[in-house]
Amino acid sequence: AVLLAGGKTPAVDAGVVYHGSLISRADVEAISAPVNFQQSDPKLDTQINPEFYNEIKTILDAKAKKGLDASITNYPNMKHGYALRGAEAENSASATAAFKAGAAFFKKHLQ
Repeated sequence: AVLLAGGKTPAVDAGVVYHGSLISRADVEAISAPVNFQQSDPKLDTQINPEFYNEIKTILDAKAKKGLDASITNYPNMKHGYALRGAEAENSASATAAFKAGAAFFKKHLQ
């Protein structure tokens, strides 16, 4: 979703990122379509550590101040991939919340 939401002519109208991985600061800076990250706990995530999480948040906050709907949310105590394992009891509430937030974001932007 990050790569598809980037560039002067994004390939998507909006994107929701679950368990972001294999992305760079430059990829996040290039985002030009509405995007919402539903991220695991940066302290537990093997792909987006606390430092990179804060970089992403800073970039998205700056984009939001310029009018782009761009945000990141994290779910405390959730490991990378938490929403894929939503049926597991310890992930269920966070996975459900992330799914609902992503669906609401798409509903807002995809009419």
